[in-house]
Amino acid sequence: MKHLYLSFAIAALLCGSSARAEDTWKSLGTGQFTDGWVTPGIFAPASYTDPAAYTYEVEVLESTETPGLYKIRNPYTTDDFPFLSKNAATEPCDIVIDATDPTFVRIAPQNSGFVCTSLTVNFTDPFYVCNAGWYFEAEGNSVEAIKNYGYASTLSDGVIEIVSPRFGKSALASDQGYNWQGEYNGRLVLPADTQPDTWTELGKCTFQDGFILAGWYLTDPARYKWKVPIEEKDGTPGLYRLINPYLVADNPMLSVNINTGNAYILVDATDPDVVVITPQFSGFAGSVNQVDRNFYIGNMAGSLVANENWTKDEIKQYLPGRCDTMAGGIITINSPLYGFDAFYEFGYVWTDYDDQPLTYPAKIFMPGVDAGVADVVADTDAPGEYFNLQGMRVAEPVPGAVYIVRRGSHTEKVFIR
Repeated sequence: MKHLYLSFAIAALLCGSSARAEDTWKSLGTGQFTDGWVTPGIFAPASYTDPAAYTYEVEVLESTETPGLYKIRNPYTTDDFPFLSKNAATEPCDIVIDATDPTFVRIAPQNSGFVCTSLTVNFTDPFYVCNAGWYFEAEGNSVEAIKNYGYASTLSDGVIEIVSPRFGKSALASDQGYNWQGEYNGRLVLPADTQPDTWTELGKCTFQDGFILAGWYLTDPARYKWKVPIEEKDGTPGLYRLINPYLVADNPMLSVNINTGNAYILVDATDPDVVVITPQFSGFAGSVNQVDRNFYIGNMAGSLVANENWTKDEIKQYLPGRCDTMAGGIITINSPLYGFDAFYEFGYVWTDYDDQPLTYPAKIFMPGVDAGVADVVADTDAPGEYFNLQGMRVAEPVPGAVYIVRRGSHTEKVFIR
């Protein structure tokens, strides 16, 4: 896709282009917006981001002349937009959503008001957005056919589900139709029908990282647990989120993490017999083969739910011995998965020097649960012998390098700070 450059002043005139000139608007208050247009591609092409973890508040307006015609006020220039620093545009720009037919919501192509600070083949200037329903209808498909194929956005119980958000470089149908890997949907929860999502701080859990640390250092993560703030969603017992687990001061990987942005890890333990962690950005980024990559984490159940449309009941029925669980205040992920996006490059497991899969679980010990942080095998108190990655003994390890350390019968790879 070629870049199309347009001045901010002209682009601002094109915002909210699907609204009629005679429409006047009334504010409904604050709604909740899950952004399927910009957020999934904010780190592309290195990785793709699940917007569900970054839902934020927006002002919602409704046409006084046309009930069901809504407007999101400046969704990408509001201070609540989680990636505001990535937007080079400052001009106000609204997004209009036509939900006059609740069974087939239309979002006509319009300037989003987002201009990525680093323009790419996908993030053009201006960056136009629409939805799949409008796009396929413009291509000549019938509304009934679009509904049958599952591409219809809908309004129900005060929630607009934006199915398969699309984008392009102009309002022309021929320039639209692009979407991010992962097929993330968007959502607008209207103010009159809901209260904002709220979370209750539970304190600090203890995190045993079998997702990244185990493979990054080839070590048992049980020896390097750390404390992470954890919250529970109000009204949904068992739905938790870890707050910036790879940015807290106690994280032993902090010195090698090149990411500085916020990242919440959603953990669905509402059914303790099948814990679901959908593939999501972890908040950790590091160099892999001299290429900076964002690391995504999750579990098998999460991948099946997000990418294969399995239900929890189906997972329990067909894979009863492979469910991750929560018991005694401990969430245990027996086979942690990682990757570099939420779909195409996800589902990897770490291997040791003999190319055998690591079997270290990931665990989350809820606040107040004894995590045995100091429990280590007895011979780990033995003096350490250091070797470089070529196997040569090193008398004096230097900071900033990775070594193989042997203490008694225990061997691991460590990074010296």
